[in-house]
Amino acid sequence: MNIPLAGIEAILWSNDLQVASEDAIYDFMIKWARAQYPKLEERREILGTRLLPLVRFCHMTCRKLRKVIACSDLDHEQATKCVTEALLYKADAPHRQRALAADVMTCRKYAERAYKYRPLKVVEFDRPYRQCIAYLDLKREECSRLFPSGRIYSQAFHLAGQGFFLSAHCNVDQQSAFY
Repeated sequence: MNIPLAGIEAILWSNDLQVASEDAIYDFMIKWARAQYPKLEERREILGTRLLPLVRFCHMTCRKLRKVIACSDLDHEQATKCVTEALLYKADAPHRQRALAADVMTCRKYAERAYKYRPLKVVEFDRPYRQCIAYLDLKREECSRLFPSGRIYSQAFHLAGQGFFLSAHCNVDQQSAFY
């Protein structure tokens, strides 16, 4: 944890950062800030002005976004703004999300990193009973990398207190030898 602020900024700036998920980046950032800046006001200043802009909230799980709003290390108004923007992005149609990610002014904020666990869209329903639809969006190149033995895992999602994840992979039918 002895990495200087400039080093943390350089790491978090990268689109090529290979990490489990954006949730892990946020958790690391908070842990690092608490270790480096024991005074709450100093920590809030550094997080708010230097580090929060480097977190891609739109790729965080909704469960983690709830924790962002409740985090006492962050300015509540700024945290609420970040979470609101992320939720609006998640609600957008995929073509609109791609346009935001391609726009020169907003691309860094919306670009996906090299996540080990792919972000999901999850829609929960309470009626007629607790259920959800989980949507794992894969690009053509990602699907082609599944053949013949690749695998892609999603971030975890929760329903009725249980944790789940999706796994995409290619199976061979043993009888016909087709994939």
